[in-house]
Amino acid sequence: MDPAPHTDPASHVDPASRTDAASHTAPDSLVDLVALAAALGDRTASAEQRVEAALQACHTEGRRLNAVVAPPHVPATQTERVAEHARTAAREADAQRAGGTPRSRLDGVPFVIKDVIDLAGVTTTMGSTVRPEEPAGASAEVVLRFEEMGLVPVAKTTCHEHSYGILGEESAHGRGVNPLRPGFLTGGSSYGSAIAVAAGVVPVAIGTDTAGSVRVPAACAGITGFKPTLGRVLKGGVAPLSTTLDTVGFFTRTPAEMQVLWQEWTAHAEAARAEAARAETSHTETSHTEAPLRLGLLTTEVADCGPEWMARRAEPALAELPGVSLTAVDPTPFAFDRMPDVFARIRGYETYRIHRAALDAGRRDFQPQILRNLEGDARITDEAHAAAFEELHALRAAARAQLDELDALVLPTLGTEPVEWAAANQHVRDQLRLYTQLINLLGWPAISVPVDLLSGRGASEAHGAAGVRSVPEVRAGMFPASVQLVMAPGRDTALVDLAVRLTASAE
Repeated sequence: MDPAPHTDPASHVDPASRTDAASHTAPDSLVDLVALAAALGDRTASAEQRVEAALQACHTEGRRLNAVVAPPHVPATQTERVAEHARTAAREADAQRAGGTPRSRLDGVPFVIKDVIDLAGVTTTMGSTVRPEEPAGASAEVVLRFEEMGLVPVAKTTCHEHSYGILGEESAHGRGVNPLRPGFLTGGSSYGSAIAVAAGVVPVAIGTDTAGSVRVPAACAGITGFKPTLGRVLKGGVAPLSTTLDTVGFFTRTPAEMQVLWQEWTAHAEAARAEAARAETSHTETSHTEAPLRLGLLTTEVADCGPEWMARRAEPALAELPGVSLTAVDPTPFAFDRMPDVFARIRGYETYRIHRAALDAGRRDFQPQILRNLEGDARITDEAHAAAFEELHALRAAARAQLDELDALVLPTLGTEPVEWAAANQHVRDQLRLYTQLINLLGWPAISVPVDLLSGRGASEAHGAAGVRSVPEVRAGMFPASVQLVMAPGRDTALVDLAVRLTASAE
């Protein structure tokens, strides 16, 4: 097996760019979704101009950081077709606003799509040579919903092959370049979407999250990543990894921007609103509008980022928040010692069956680690899969009880700090997803937020000269810490609002 096409990081990216990736920035008007929506709304900016700028940023910055899928991975005619469609859609958005009938506050905003999600007329490569030969005949449901809101797709983004990896190191696309610290891992599998938002190529991106594939790369890039409640966002037209655990999620730079996106999403999603109403009544919820807000800190000694990490990297910022009460949560009901095996049996059993036809047909041109994973997954029996679900039901019941006296949980996003690619071994792989895969198993909504944004910490450093927030910086050799805020299933809107409340003085 020739490993060259599998292991060359970002092989078609200009090598010189890898040393100064963090210095590349897109125009300020593309960075802040809130400001862009306001400018489009009062027509001091045009969608046509902003979409053209995003297309240019995809061609330059997006390719330099290997964040967007480009030739030779897809035909040039397909990327040209996407660009022409985007220009037409942008002109339509401007016409809608001129006529006083914008489809949403985000009409005309450019976005990008992880390349396991169908976009009509474009081949869904899934970061693999084992992929459909023909372009998608229709766009995925989540893309169609975005377009109904007036958002404009400008590119597909690079990803770990078939979403089956948390590091982002194995893809036919090549590795992405971490915009915070080139040479360090990006996290996966939705790394291209995270990089595109962090670098200011676009203000919004779509990804998927089965073990943390939105929240992990968001944390590695210093931005905000949101995984809604399991089943909240429709998955039609999304290539599966696990039929039980897959979730579509979103990237923005800050919680305030995610709030705008989620408000528009829910306003235009009748089915999602009905599902949310059912979910909201499925548990006892007490409104706590007065202080203190009760946050439970959940860590485990199993993780590199355990109680000591929380006390050093996150609690100082959390303790400064007004009207907040912090309580340590007993990790025992969350079964950190057994939970990864439950996850592996469910995901592995389902992933093998998704790809069994290709394997039975003799396809062996998966990325090396993916092929080894699939060969191991083939050994998971029906009985082991069924037993995992019994354990999952018990885990969900035990964990849910821990929320009864809390408004939200706070966990580290990453179980270990990002490392250089050469040091990214199996231990790093297992640790990186430890906290995020727990939340996938539970099916709860989670939003990853950089600690620097809490209560205005780092705010002076986090704003550029024009007053537009940049991604938190690497300081003293450390990546910006990120935490997950987590609530009970169905409380997605309350969760996003909480993230905004906790970062309000920083916005």
